Amino acid sequence: MNKVETTRHIVDPFHTDYKKQLSWETLGVDLLNAAENHAALRGFGMKDVNDVNYTWVLARLVIELDTTPVVYQDYHIDTWIENVYSLFTNRNYAIHDGKGTVYGYARSIWSTINYETRKPVDLIEFHGKEFDAYCAPEINCPIAPYSRIKPLSGAEIVKMHKVNYSDIDMNGHVNSMKYLQHLRDIFSLEQYRRQRLRRVELQYQKESYYGQFLQFFMKKESDNIYDVEICRTDDETHEKGEVCVRARLIFE
Repeated sequence: MNKVETTRHIVDPFHTDYKKQLSWETLGVDLLNAAENHAALRGFGMKDVNDVNYTWVLARLVIELDTTPVVYQDYHIDTWIENVYSLFTNRNYAIHDGKGTVYGYARSIWSTINYETRKPVDLIEFHGKEFDAYCAPEINCPIAPYSRIKPLSGAEIVKMHKVNYSDIDMNGHVNSMKYLQHLRDIFSLEQYRRQRLRRVELQYQKESYYGQFLQFFMKKESDNIYDVEICRTDDETHEKGEVCVRARLIFE
């Protein structure tokens, strides 16, 4: 079986923003589904790990787009495993139109955890040598690797959100793409009129659950770069809680 798996999509009208461009949240979901499709066809997808009481969790995600597909355009997602280590695996993506135009790339880090203890599982021990045939470190993913987003000091709280039913996924915690949706909502329509979102980095650190409150602390690092900490608390307070996600959004 090939090391690269390709999924094909079209930009549906109801998956676009006001500019008629593919929404970042939809693209994010498509990237996660592409990863699942690649893994499932090779015997280590979500169902395979769920059968032994494990689950895949996303630890980091970077998406960088030079241009964004618009309504009714085709877009393809290629995905492949770069490397596998004991506690995590690197997976990359290319987003293109299938005819030579590349929209952008993405990088991700995944781990497998025990569903009950929430502790990481040794991937090499669990999956053995299955991964070897599918790792493709030779395939280039030309976007910059993950930034080291430092803990924020002097950041202001810009938003609070109570975790609702629709925020929760099959793992019982806030869906990774819901964080991205809430992050994007921090910025005004005017901001999106003036600038284009080019790159998003997400570092997932802790889970958050139904009924908790998410606090969004933001610091503007430059004219185009914003760092955000999403913290969780059990009540509606502005006192900083535990950091769930660190994020960086870069506009142009």
